Amino acid sequence: SRTPRLADNTVRLITTVSENKPEVVWSALPESYRKDANEVARSAIATIDADVYDKVLGILKKANKVLAEKKEYILKNETVNALAGNKDKLSDDWDNFTDLLDILLDSELGSYDSAKNIDLGDLLANTGGDLMDKLAAISALSDEDKWKKEFVAKMNAVKVEEVSTSGEEAVLRITDPDGEVEEQTWVKVEDKWIPKELQAGWKDGVAKAKEEIKEMETTKVEDKAKVMLVLNMVDGVLEQLDQAKSQEEFEAALKGIFNLVGNF
Repeated sequence: SRTPRLADNTVRLITTVSENKPEVVWSALPESYRKDANEVARSAIATIDADVYDKVLGILKKANKVLAEKKEYILKNETVNALAGNKDKLSDDWDNFTDLLDILLDSELGSYDSAKNIDLGDLLANTGGDLMDKLAAISALSDEDKWKKEFVAKMNAVKVEEVSTSGEEAVLRITDPDGEVEEQTWVKVEDKWIPKELQAGWKDGVAKAKEEIKEMETTKVEDKAKVMLVLNMVDGVLEQLDQAKSQEEFEAALKGIFNLVGNF
């Protein structure tokens, strides 16, 4: 017998997420929920000083550039050498980490102007999908391939059956990959079916988030000049690391970081 439509759609949503398309979760939310989530995200970002935000992101981008382009110098550092186990694995993991960070830093979160108008649906579709693609590619390089054999396999193993439906409410029986069974009540909100538990806590959750954001607004950077001074110092040290043309120059710049940390 054919699984009813709601159960079918729920399984399809889970399967689509496993195909590295997390934006389907966003599309499954009622329109007012998406609006609430975007408002909360934008309000939270608006509490951050624009200059501080862009400076921090600039530092992160420069740090990732140093990690990627000066990997050879870093891995030859005496301290790193002492801590490193499998150097080949560390080298591969290093590249994967910088690639993942690049995806994040190139996203809508990469500058204050784009972040303040962020659309979480676009973030999930673009950055979320790219991150999942990269994680899947990294996993596929190993024999274990945990992404495919665990994450994807488990997502595809979830079973959903419709127990009953009455108007705007339905009961689903969900069997997880381990065979654990749970019955969930789902409700129809703005033509979208969502778990009743999500509906019950949504308004309070959004209200609480907005309260916390208001508190954040009252504790904005009090001494911006001092914060920017520290950030500029960090930026300066990273610039020296970036400009290093030899192991010796790199080690000398690295000492500058330790001296800077020692001053705080």
